[in-house]
Amino acid sequence: MIAQVLSRSFLLTWLDAVEESLSDLADSGDPQGQYAAALDDVKQVKKSGVQAHPDDTEGDRRSGWDDESALDEQSFFSRDPVMSLLQSAVEELIEDKYSELIVEDDSADRRDAGGTVSPVTGRRLDIGDDLQFDSERRLFGPFEVTDVGWVASVGLAKALQMFRDRHPFNPRPAAPVELADRARVVIVGDWGSGLPRAQQVAQHMRVAIDDGIADGRQVHAIHLGDVYYSGFAREYKNRFLRYWPVREDEADTVHSWSLNGNHDMYSGGHGYFKTLLAIHGSPVSSGRVGSLSRINIGGSSGSTQRGMKRASTTHAPSAG
Repeated sequence: MIAQVLSRSFLLTWLDAVEESLSDLADSGDPQGQYAAALDDVKQVKKSGVQAHPDDTEGDRRSGWDDESALDEQSFFSRDPVMSLLQSAVEELIEDKYSELIVEDDSADRRDAGGTVSPVTGRRLDIGDDLQFDSERRLFGPFEVTDVGWVASVGLAKALQMFRDRHPFNPRPAAPVELADRARVVIVGDWGSGLPRAQQVAQHMRVAIDDGIADGRQVHAIHLGDVYYSGFAREYKNRFLRYWPVREDEADTVHSWSLNGNHDMYSGGHGYFKTLLAIHGSPVSSGRVGSLSRINIGGSSGSTQRGMKRASTTHAPSAG
């Protein structure tokens, strides 16, 4: 993840630019109404108060920080699909077009005034801090009018259409998988960011998995959902599967499972079913919402226990 894309003020600058671009696109020819629908979504987000100071909303605090506006400048993960999809689009643009401007900071340089490691990425765009939106729809720095147009039309409008045209769940539940009397169950949630701390969590998960294997236990690793920002295929590949602690050569003995979270569904669940749960490039038979899903590690699983499974709870196993 890129530091600026985790900054709330940076995203609000983009939101203003994208709103104007969508307005122009809707006025210049929009036979399917895609741009008008996206523009309405953006306006609804702004109307909902996304531009207000985070501390102005009583009873909606997300952390123990005294100043949540400072947190949102370092680690902004929106619960709104429009903002998350905007983050996905802007980061894709930066990585594909401006990769030479991305710099990697050493972890020793990422320390705040208190001397603790900041909970953010070490990657940032080397463009300075003064990024503003002007009346010509240009973003100061390296960004061009065509960049805003791409983010508005392809990155956001088409992504919002995917959000509306969601990948279906299979209404037929898969057969239960019974948990062994001796099992090691490793559970993690909100993990799919690829950030340094997520990678550290994966290392701790691996230790627990190895301990379970050494103790002769049946081993399961479960992700409770959310791959950021929006559950696109490239986000599963770069932020989840790259760091998932189960190796490809043990995928049939160390069982990997996932639930879908809200961020997995912001792109309509297409990446979730077609990438995370895919087998040999084809979507698995997916089950009901709330079921556990078998993750495909490396696209090589030959197990007959494919697709969505619901773990049996017919007895209380020893999960050490």
